[in-house]
Amino acid sequence: MNLHGGGSFIVDREHIVPKDKYRDLTYVISNLSVACKRCNMQFKKDDVGFLISRDTILTNHGTSDQYRFIHPNFDEYSQFIKKISYEEDDQAYVKYTKSDHPKAEYTYSYFDLRALEVNSFDQGQGIDTSSVSNLIRERLDQLVSQLG
Repeated sequence: MNLHGGGSFIVDREHIVPKDKYRDLTYVISNLSVACKRCNMQFKKDDVGFLISRDTILTNHGTSDQYRFIHPNFDEYSQFIKKISYEEDDQAYVKYTKSDHPKAEYTYSYFDLRALEVNSFDQGQGIDTSSVSNLIRERLDQLVSQLG
């Protein structure tokens, strides 16, 4: 989610591994990040199900392979999931594409990114949103080929 300019209404400072359950990681810089309130408060909260091993996380928290989801400090998000977004006036299209990596699928499901995918171009016209308008399809094809 684009957090630019969101301020305290959208942006949370968060502990990736919850400080309430792992106090020793409260001030460890690699355990701190920013997140949108939706992902931090609605989905992650104090959950630890995304950890590979809860028993060894205190000693092994500093590597990507200890986490089922994309870690904001150890992983490059765009290697797993790409967000394609196009907006024009009050119309918007948002789609996430995932790599084959298990972290991509886990992150997509865990944070319910599907719920953020929209196609207001067709919705506004009262058209079935399962098909993308030709204009958007062309522009998205161009974006995808550039990312490719």
